[in-house]
Amino acid sequence: MRRCEVAWLPTDDERWSAYVTDGEPPELAFFCPACAEREFGDD
Repeated sequence: MRRCEVAWLPTDDERWSAYVTDGEPPELAFFCPACAEREFGDD
């Protein structure tokens, strides 16, 4: 899984998304809107 280096600021209009990983133990991974679209599509 590739991740960008975009910084998220609380004042940004676009919101990041959190996804649970398939690893053991499962962890939260946060993605900017562009990376979430690239990794997970239009869900």
